[in-house]
Order: sequence, then C-alpha cells, then structure tokens
Amino acid sequence: EEIRRRNARNALERYTHYYERYHAHDVARKKANEALTGTLQHMIAQVSEGRLGGGVARRPGLGWGVGRRARPPAPPIGRRRGVRGRMPST
Repeated sequence: EEIRRRNARNALERYTHYYERYHAHDVARKKANEALTGTLQHMIAQVSEGRLGGGVARRPGLGWGVGRRARPPAPPIGRRRGVRGRMPST
C-alpha cells in the first residue's frame, strides 16, 4: 500500500513538473509571437510612411548595401603575415 501511494505521488509530481514546463513555454511562445506581430506591424507602418529604409537603399541603382562589405576581405592565404609579423618570402 505504501509503495503504491509513493509511486502515485511520484507520478503526480512528474506530471505536474512537465505540465508546468509546457505551460511556461506556451505562455512565452504566445508573448513572443505577440511581440513579433507588433514589431512587424510597426515596421510595415514605418516603411509605408517613408520613415524607414533610408541610407544606401534610397540611392538609385543600389539595393540594400549591394556591393558593400562590412570589412575588407582577408588577403589570400599565401600573402598573410607570418607568426612574427613579417611577410613570408616568395
């Protein structure tokens, strides 16, 4: 009888634990979805009013930073500096 009672209590605690985790994840998912929807609606309103999307994309002939890089490309492998900072001899 005691073993049955202990097993039932353990099963109930396990069920409650996973239910609470599921519920917390569900609430967080719904909140994130609401935030995303609000952000997208705000951004669409900004673009339609012409207040978002300036800079490079506004210039004729250029897309969103087409042809631009955040930093210059790395030199070819054979031209990189050695351990002591010297250029390797070729």
